[in-house]
Amino acid sequence: MTLEELRTLLNYDAWATRQLLDAASALSAEEFGREFAVSQSSLRQQCSHLVATVDHYRKALQNEESHSADSQDFATAQEVVAQHERVRERLDAYLIALPPALLDEAPEQSAVKKKYNIARGEILRHVINHGTYHRGQIAFLLKLHGADFPDTDYITWLSERSQPSEEKPQP
Repeated sequence: MTLEELRTLLNYDAWATRQLLDAASALSAEEFGREFAVSQSSLRQQCSHLVATVDHYRKALQNEESHSADSQDFATAQEVVAQHERVRERLDAYLIALPPALLDEAPEQSAVKKKYNIARGEILRHVINHGTYHRGQIAFLLKLHGADFPDTDYITWLSERSQPSEEKPQP
């Protein structure tokens, strides 16, 4: 996969995440933090984890120290939206500066239980797949709250991007 293809998919990933975060923003802080059945099953936990993981991998790719974010740091979805915007700005800056030749380079990375060597491009592909997985969980939690949630399919994003700006549906 080329760097341009990864950038396109990461732009889609950012858009899709923002769509669901905006839908979660319609809930109260209490609803946002409500656990379903087991711990780690709140929208707060899923949304903050989704955003924090993107930044975790960006930091790893840039050899920066990464600390686990605590979902309790976010009282509302709006706070997660603001964090999402900051994280995506940092990721975009990294991608702009990333030479395409480094996509195949596999520097040593540390995970919780082991070290690994995975190519930068594959780590970025993982970020995209991870986002898709957790957005599905977020959509399900929104449904449990009885909240509407948007269509975040890739094909929907492509369709919206292809429409002239005056024809695009208003959020």
